Amino acid sequence: MSTNRKRLEGIISAIHTPFTQDYELNEDGARININFQIEEGINGIMVGGSSGEFMTLSLEERKRIGEVAVEEARGRIPVIVHTGHSSTEVAKELTKHASDVGADYAMAMVPPATGITQEEMFEFYETIASVADIPIVIYNNPGRSGRVIEPQTISRLADIDNIVALKDSGRDMPKTMEIIAKVNGKLDVLSGETDLLLPILSIGGVGAVLVTSLVAPKPYVEMYTAFKRGDIKKAIEIHYKYTPLRKALAMEGKTHAAAKAALEMLGRPAGPTRKPLLPISEKNRQEIKRVLQELNLLPKGGI
Repeated sequence: MSTNRKRLEGIISAIHTPFTQDYELNEDGARININFQIEEGINGIMVGGSSGEFMTLSLEERKRIGEVAVEEARGRIPVIVHTGHSSTEVAKELTKHASDVGADYAMAMVPPATGITQEEMFEFYETIASVADIPIVIYNNPGRSGRVIEPQTISRLADIDNIVALKDSGRDMPKTMEIIAKVNGKLDVLSGETDLLLPILSIGGVGAVLVTSLVAPKPYVEMYTAFKRGDIKKAIEIHYKYTPLRKALAMEGKTHAAAKAALEMLGRPAGPTRKPLLPISEKNRQEIKRVLQELNLLPKGGI
């Protein structure tokens, strides 16, 4: 691990991108959401990722959402900006922009290119790391990118000075264990999956980047804090109490849409998803509402 920066750890919320009903960026809404997360005690935020619908944003919109996050966070918590793209050149541009505007980290998913090799993945991360003055976070998410970053590739990337962390959404615990053993403390390993947060913490991980904490930050910070102080029983209790929320947000495999539905119920700015992404079904919307009610998360007076 690099010695010239703080460890990337704790619970980091993967922030959605709020839109107006006309599908324009809702910058005021983004600021409200960021302040809510900070007030709830979140350890960091990540903007412009999958849950932020980056695939529907223009290049300028992606840059702007990073600028807004940095402006509003004002150094109170770390800001990670997702800069991945199918083009290495565009990813370089986004990464340099994130660095220039004062983001604390840039995170990039593997380019979703058919047949991309491990060597091409290595070259991609090596290239974007070379243009940034901020630390880089690798993002292993084969469910979105279609490709797995193998432990050996991640181990090689850990030797690059400003590649400092891994968000792991690979859902392959043996590989996660292999990665943690190989990097030997050179990378901070964070779970990208809510249900694997406690298992990954137990084998040497240091936190998570989550969508569930976007909806309910405080319980996940409490879970992490309980684990860190050795109160495993409390951490497990919170894990199971909020499992229904994780399941509700995973319905239809559309976490971005489910999270936006939940946030609207909670009275926080969200707005619609941008097409081709569609909202969740009314049936599943009602299920989300039921779960929020059971967890006493809905505002008094209902919706």
